[in-house]
Amino acid sequence: MTAHRLGLLLLFTTVICWGLTWPVHKVLLESLPPVWSVALRTAIGMVTIFAVALLRGRLPRPARADLPVLLSITLLHMVGFTLLSTWGLQQVTTGRSVVLAYTTPLWVTPGAVLFLGERLTARRLASVALGLLGLVALFNPLAFDWGDRRAVLGNLAILAAAFFWAGSILHIRAHRWRGTPFDLLPWEILLATVILTAVGFATTPFPAVAWSTRLVLLLLYAGIPGSALAYWAVKVGKRNHAIGMIVVTILFALAFLFIKYLEYSHKFNEHLIPGLHFEYTAEPQFVRHAQIFFSLYFVMTGLHAAHMIVGMGLMTWMLIWTARGVIE
Repeated sequence: MTAHRLGLLLLFTTVICWGLTWPVHKVLLESLPPVWSVALRTAIGMVTIFAVALLRGRLPRPARADLPVLLSITLLHMVGFTLLSTWGLQQVTTGRSVVLAYTTPLWVTPGAVLFLGERLTARRLASVALGLLGLVALFNPLAFDWGDRRAVLGNLAILAAAFFWAGSILHIRAHRWRGTPFDLLPWEILLATVILTAVGFATTPFPAVAWSTRLVLLLLYAGIPGSALAYWAVKVGKRNHAIGMIVVTILFALAFLFIKYLEYSHKFNEHLIPGLHFEYTAEPQFVRHAQIFFSLYFVMTGLHAAHMIVGMGLMTWMLIWTARGVIE
């Protein structure tokens, strides 16, 4: 397998692992408190990462010069991000709130200007502005219930998690590495496991869990693909592989829109478009109900299609700036 194909595979692995992890975490929170959900899956990930490192025959001790970045990644990303996002996830639904968790790149650019002395070029300013517009379009604050205190606090926690992750990325960019990022990974996840377990015992007694095959499988997924495999793939991935995955994402969006075109064409030919020319011959006595159904169908799927078009625009923007090195 060529390096390019390997990179595509690694980034595809990351997208799938972390993408499916959110609903898995939501289900785990039905049986476990947030801190113990995070601690258990991190412990499983730690065992997996150490096993991989030992199989590779490479488990070097971290260099003293790399200890600050090791602590930064552990505290800000593996502990801070996961605890805040998991707690926030317990307060809200997984759908639109996940958008906030992945706003991290939007905060890295201004952070790099403030803390790393990088220039805020017109292109970077335009990219951040476009990203914020996309965030507003996807999160839709007008439809949010600002009177729901629990939802507000949950989303704020997820947003704070994104800030923590951005801080970790800024430190990584500023750091002068002695070892490799993968060499530090086992020690980062080991320290994260110790800290999370200590926080768990200090704040929340270990719950009386009704263990089941389903719960064990969910924990194994969250710990191995959702933590260990995803972290490993991120450490190994490269920029050109990210470009490939963005292109794949855009192609999937185009495929979805093409499917919608086929569906809408069929509905149009069958006169199932609500309005004066609506016809429903299958069960004539339910014509009114069918018209209401198809009205809701076209509104919901149309909004989804609009969301996909906005997402394709954002992905195209990310593709251009990733290729130019503006986004890392």
